[in-house]
Amino acid sequence: MAVVDVSVQLSQQSMQEVAGVVILCVAVQDLMSER
Repeated sequence: MAVVDVSVQLSQQSMQEVAGVVILCVAVQDLMSER
């Protein structure tokens, strides 16, 4: 059970990191498109 909990936490963290990177990319594209 402990191993499953750790894997779930790691997957959640990775998903948050990916979401943050995607948001940053979208924000950069918006700034570039405005200029």
